[in-house]
Amino acid sequence: MPIVRAQRQIQLAPTPGARKTAHETAISSGVGLAEAQAQSSQALGQIGEGVARLGTSAYANIVAEERRAANETAVLKAATRLALFKNKWLTDAETGVLNIKGEAAQALPELTYAAFQKESDAIESELKTPEQRAAFAPVKTQQLDSIDLTVRRHTMQEMNTFRAEELEGFLKNTVSSAISNATDPAASARDLKSAQDMIDVHAPRLGQGKQAVEQQKLAVATAVHAGVIGRLTALDKYAEAKTYFEAHHDEIKGEALAQVENALEVSGQRKESQTKADAIVAAGGTITEQRAKARGIEDAEVRDQVMSRIEHEWTVKEQATADALHENMNSAYAIIDKTRNVNSVPPALWAKVPEAWSLMRSYAAQRAKGQPIETDRALYYRQLELAGDDPAKFISAENDLLQYRAKLDDPEFNQLAHLRLSIKAGNMKAVDKDLAPFRTNDQVLKDTLVLYGLPPNPEPGTKEDAAVAQLRRMLDQRVENFETLTGKKPQNQDIQMMLDGIMSTSVKVPGSWWNIWPGGESFTATTKRLIDTTIRDVPAPEKKMIEDALRGAGRPVSDATVLNFYIEIDPKAVLAEKKAIEDALRRAGKPVSDATVLNLYIETKLRLEGKKK
Repeated sequence: MPIVRAQRQIQLAPTPGARKTAHETAISSGVGLAEAQAQSSQALGQIGEGVARLGTSAYANIVAEERRAANETAVLKAATRLALFKNKWLTDAETGVLNIKGEAAQALPELTYAAFQKESDAIESELKTPEQRAAFAPVKTQQLDSIDLTVRRHTMQEMNTFRAEELEGFLKNTVSSAISNATDPAASARDLKSAQDMIDVHAPRLGQGKQAVEQQKLAVATAVHAGVIGRLTALDKYAEAKTYFEAHHDEIKGEALAQVENALEVSGQRKESQTKADAIVAAGGTITEQRAKARGIEDAEVRDQVMSRIEHEWTVKEQATADALHENMNSAYAIIDKTRNVNSVPPALWAKVPEAWSLMRSYAAQRAKGQPIETDRALYYRQLELAGDDPAKFISAENDLLQYRAKLDDPEFNQLAHLRLSIKAGNMKAVDKDLAPFRTNDQVLKDTLVLYGLPPNPEPGTKEDAAVAQLRRMLDQRVENFETLTGKKPQNQDIQMMLDGIMSTSVKVPGSWWNIWPGGESFTATTKRLIDTTIRDVPAPEKKMIEDALRGAGRPVSDATVLNFYIEIDPKAVLAEKKAIEDALRRAGKPVSDATVLNLYIETKLRLEGKKK
């Protein structure tokens, strides 16, 4: 078969770059074809063996890489679980050990180690190969060291805080004990030594240096010594305080030293003033004489204290005297209430109340007649006014109500006594309730008195005083009648209308030849204001009629009750006549109200009916 040889086309254009030299082959080097083929077969065999060896090694590497990746992943998972345990154990909002404070933190290292071992063992048990467990071991060790260090630091900090708090508490209580033992210097010294010994033991362990420890011991000593001296001066043991100060003043530092020195000075002045005051009081004399002696003391502070002491002692003495008099008078009045005879009072008790002999005789005489005490209305209203304006004076010893017992009937006396007890007890709610009716009427009444030319605060014992008291009593009665008739409290305009009715009413009083004597009234018929009416102004026929009516009703008969009935009214009678009175007021063109009805009835009806009878 003919061989066709291909002809190479040679390009004459230059080849860019460097020309490469072909690699030598067996044929190109002159070896024969057979030999060249033999060499080629041998080479191919060697290449096949290499390729086989290369395939086996690559597979082994792939397997090894997969095994390594699996081990690393397992260890990573185990390490992640252990890290999660660590974070939760330390910082969980509810269970984290770093939230445990104080003494309870002491056991945390042991608890942490046990919990860590349990968790890490559980994690490690899930690792499949020795390689995984070996790789996990250093992770476990590192995390244990980290969590243990964190917990131990926290425990140390909390225990130091706890130790510091306990030391502070011990020192506070021990200093307090030393001060309370001020009268027993040996006991105070033992308490101080105990406190300083504790500082020596615990302060260095809390990080305090030698100088800080000494400063703390000195502060405790200062507190103890200043406290002991203060306690002794408070007990008025000046000599003991001064002796203690002289023994320990070098151990008192800072501002406490100046305070202690000042306390000793004050205590010394107090002791001196007490001694001088006791001597002056023991010498006796009036309070004026005792005060004169006190003024002779040169030291101004001591002089003021002596003056204060003797005045206090005098007040205490007066109060004791007043209390004793009150108790004795109360006992005597109780006996008179039962027996109606002053002679029933034991002589020893009677001798203790000479100030009240006259009052008690008058009181016994009225009780013996079976009559109520005729209340001094002016006195009664003055006491109510005093209770409202000056409660302290009202309940003072000088205003003992028992001195007025013969001038106050049981209802008025008991009312004032109850008011006195309420003020003493500080029960202002009860006080306001008791005084409310009086206060309601008082201001309107005083304004009306000024309008009608009467003094709102008349001198006790004067005619004006008696007239104002009578006006108050009449107003009280009309207010009471108003409430009974209407079932409601009168307003200011109602009270004003009642007062105007009383003030505008006058009565014609017959004269008497007996009134020509000095101090008497007119012996001819005169016109008087209703509030100036006295028992002598009541016509004899009407007086007898009223007395008979009172006796028939079983009511006490006295000048006061007769006069009261003469100018006042029974509210039930008003109800019976109310319609007729209203018609009469309308016909007269006058205003019609509960107040005007009451006024008209009180001013006319009772007298007209009395005169007819």
